Amino acid sequence: MEYMSQEGYDKLVAELRELENVELPRVREAIAEARDKGDLSENFEYHAAKREQGRLLSRIRFKQKVLAGARVIDMSRLKSDGVQLLSRVEIVNVATNTKMAYTIVSPHEASIHEGKISIKSPIAQALLNRHVGDIVEVRVPAGVMKLRIDTRLFIPGMVSYDKEFRISSTFFFIICPVGTSANIRMGTFVYSSTMSSIWLIIS
Repeated sequence: MEYMSQEGYDKLVAELRELENVELPRVREAIAEARDKGDLSENFEYHAAKREQGRLLSRIRFKQKVLAGARVIDMSRLKSDGVQLLSRVEIVNVATNTKMAYTIVSPHEASIHEGKISIKSPIAQALLNRHVGDIVEVRVPAGVMKLRIDTRLFIPGMVSYDKEFRISSTFFFIICPVGTSANIRMGTFVYSSTMSSIWLIIS
């Protein structure tokens, strides 16, 4: 059993439907057309289409298996303290002062291009249950990398982050550096110098 966001689950379902209802029929049609051309022993188009069908069936079986064992996260059961699944974390490499931002997701939702890392990755494992200001150590091929957690953001139902938030749920918990601000479509809130976290109730 593997937990994932509703967004990730819905994306997998859509990909599976695309494979089953669009891609697979297209390849089967190509196989039928190639077979009608006669001798199959030297029919390149036929064999290419058969190989493509094999790849598609393999992908379909894999996604079916993932979905069969997937469980959508119950947001009400997630804790509001510490880094966890679906947390958006801004970290700094202590040695180089390089800033990075990642969302921790299930392995099947990971995409480095979208800034989403698997919860099973070394960085995510080091960050889990830690808090803003903590310095963690991550073992990499070159040695040990020290990372400082600068910001942790968690919004139920969302894995994307920006200075402007679009709220899809009724409440969320956010932790940001003091003195920073964020814009909500219903207004703007600014953290004071004595606050590092706040609960917002959107009615």
